[in-house]
Amino acid sequence: MLTKDFYNIIDECLNQLIEKYKNDEQIKRHKNSETGQKAYAFLIWFLEFYGKTTHYLPYITDGNDDSSCDIIFDAPDYRRNNRIYYVVHSKWNQRNKTFQALDSKEVGYALDNFRTIMRGYKKPTKNDSFNKKLLELQAHIEKNGQVKFIFLSLCQENASLADNIASFKEEFKPVGLEFIDINRIKRDYIERKYKQITPDNPLEYTYDPEETSVTLTVERPKHHNGNFIKIDKPFDAYIFLVKPKTIFSLFEEFGFINSEINQQIEKTLIDNPSYFWYYNNGITAITDDLSGIQARAKQIELSGFQIINGAQTVHAIYGTYKNATFREQKKIDRDVYEYNVYDSLWKKSA
Repeated sequence: MLTKDFYNIIDECLNQLIEKYKNDEQIKRHKNSETGQKAYAFLIWFLEFYGKTTHYLPYITDGNDDSSCDIIFDAPDYRRNNRIYYVVHSKWNQRNKTFQALDSKEVGYALDNFRTIMRGYKKPTKNDSFNKKLLELQAHIEKNGQVKFIFLSLCQENASLADNIASFKEEFKPVGLEFIDINRIKRDYIERKYKQITPDNPLEYTYDPEETSVTLTVERPKHHNGNFIKIDKPFDAYIFLVKPKTIFSLFEEFGFINSEINQQIEKTLIDNPSYFWYYNNGITAITDDLSGIQARAKQIELSGFQIINGAQTVHAIYGTYKNATFREQKKIDRDVYEYNVYDSLWKKSA
């Protein structure tokens, strides 16, 4: 798809949003300004497309004295037990400017504002909406909370800004900084709309397996057969039993599988869970550190845990288990477990 054609698609989306939110105070305030209305609608589109919600609309701070922060909001991280603050600077452009590179002066000004916020020097402005969210953000930063800055623009990436971006990231590591230009937006739109693929979401903090410890509950049947199988070469590897509730808990906590749900797998789990092994014989994962499993161990700690095969199975288990009744969950765990569903865990080479 040509960029000019994609721009027309986005432009029509923005027109529809302007009509949909015609009673919104910001839309009415910019009724005589196409730039103002389109810029505001572009923020809404971004939140709906990537955030999949309009919940964050009240947190839009766009306006005079917003210090390059058009919206400031917080969302849960991948483990759902911490919050991440997102600060978005948005730049809508007219059609004839979509082939131009990001303006280096505007980006520099935005980065200066972001630096001032991170250093704790930003003072209240005349923008009450910004001031309210700034106080929350500053308190979050003082608690060493995670922050991500996003520069959103309907124009082209500017390669000359690489040094400035690298400098910001180095100074405030691990604070996130991401630039989303029209090409990235077009790619994400095509993947979701036409290919039915879930694109990388800048409004989701993804699980980093290298920095996170995972605990797996290993099932130990009363009989001696089937505790686990150990393979020594070419790498250390174990095959052992887990129940669907373990897979459900991992997905509930991390949510790091993006595969499409396989309806046939879900149907098997509900209607014939004892057949599950025959149709879906294993989930394979790798880990950085697995020193061994004691004969009676029922829980093991892993780091660098990543599922590399069986993503559809994991996603299907999660969806089915979440929507099942308590009685159905017990039946799934019992029947699947008794018919030997194996979770194959492979260790990475050093």
